[in-house]
Amino acid sequence: MASALGFWRDFDGAFAATGEPEAREHHTARRIGVRVHVVAVVQGAEYAGVVVVGEFGEAFGGGEAFGRVRQGGGEEHRVDGVHAAARELLEGEEERRVQWRAEVTRWELLRDPGRIDVGGDHDVTGQADHAGVPLRRRRHDCDAEVRGGEDTAFDAAQNVSQSCHHEPFWRYRVRKPQRAGAEGLPSRVTIYEVGPRDGLQNEDAIVDVTVKAEFIRRLADAGLTTIETTSFVHPKWVPQLADAAELLATLDLPDGVRAPVLVPNERGLDRALEAGVREIAIFASATETFATKNLNSTLDEQFTMFGPTIERALDEGLAVRGYVSMCYGDPWEGDVQVDQVVKVGARLVELGCHELSLGDTIGVATPGQVINLIEAFTAAGVSVDKLAVHFHDTYGQALANTLTALREGVTTVDSSAGGLGGCPYAESATGNLATEDLLWQLDGLGIETGVDLEKLVTTSVWMAEQLGKPSPSRVVQALAG
Repeated sequence: MASALGFWRDFDGAFAATGEPEAREHHTARRIGVRVHVVAVVQGAEYAGVVVVGEFGEAFGGGEAFGRVRQGGGEEHRVDGVHAAARELLEGEEERRVQWRAEVTRWELLRDPGRIDVGGDHDVTGQADHAGVPLRRRRHDCDAEVRGGEDTAFDAAQNVSQSCHHEPFWRYRVRKPQRAGAEGLPSRVTIYEVGPRDGLQNEDAIVDVTVKAEFIRRLADAGLTTIETTSFVHPKWVPQLADAAELLATLDLPDGVRAPVLVPNERGLDRALEAGVREIAIFASATETFATKNLNSTLDEQFTMFGPTIERALDEGLAVRGYVSMCYGDPWEGDVQVDQVVKVGARLVELGCHELSLGDTIGVATPGQVINLIEAFTAAGVSVDKLAVHFHDTYGQALANTLTALREGVTTVDSSAGGLGGCPYAESATGNLATEDLLWQLDGLGIETGVDLEKLVTTSVWMAEQLGKPSPSRVVQALAG
């Protein structure tokens, strides 16, 4: 018995030797341990116990190892030390032939002074919260379950534990980029969050209005100050946003948070005004084919529709933003000429739009195109402070294009929390630039945004759970995984 119990004694010592993690700024510490559950049936009486290796004590402060034992129908009680717990549970059974089941699961305690990594895996098997520190147990590849009737319960636990034992230790994960600024970049960037509108309009499922409202509330709590909330497009065309008026009626956003909405025409403007909206956006096309498919209009006739809408909105004291779609390529027409894009955008400015968002609707732009288009706008008299950029990441170019635009003087960037979005009228359009991916780059460059990355990641993980699919954002995957 003594030699067998030595296995558990080694665990006690290994755990105590790890101590507390070294404090590392911007990192999360991960502690790895092993959980063993043993059930033995001896002569018809059930003996059950749990031996936990590397778990903190009740106050989560001592770093001690202990076991919890329950035998027969008795109450579970705590035994200090894994070695002692194993002895109490299994002593006397080593020489008997019993039926047993032993199960081992590695677990992680994710901890960082001032910051807890709560994870986002779907295979979380348990969670406890002691003194405000979350404990997440996750199954790993080393999981094992052994059944048999010839060996003892103790041997079963020992054998299965040895097959995937890793001594406790601390691992670290970088949670913030190291800052290294670069010349020619703005000191601050405004993030124009489009997830609730441009993100959710492309989802197959219709998201409940209460979920949308909570999503927007969480985005505001993360520090985003411009959140495009919904669209007053006819529900027939975008049923995912048919609850626009109901949604706005439920929102109570903090002072200083702008909540623009998309309106397609004067009918949409009427509904927006009834809902108390103070800022709108209109959506134009840079190509003939997309104008026909998306607006049921021609390239020139679209302004006949936008003109009265913009004029009325300005008369009502509303701010008006103009989107220009298909600026860098069109799935039906191919290449799009720069002067054609500039002509459409400049016309929107003449009509009264205070800002132009240049959209890479299908995500095909490259940095050279971005430079050419911005320079063409400034040459046409549209100052760079009126320009924003809106990139999709279909070909993985969104961050490179954004950095290029920043070097050209742009300070407003559209993005979508968690990388949600697309375009219902352009099947090749994949997700928007993820706000988290953008934030990682901006933070690393020392550019201020006022947005809390950790809160935003938590929000996107939550929203992904509501949608039933993982976020495509690489930063969300890295920080929540």
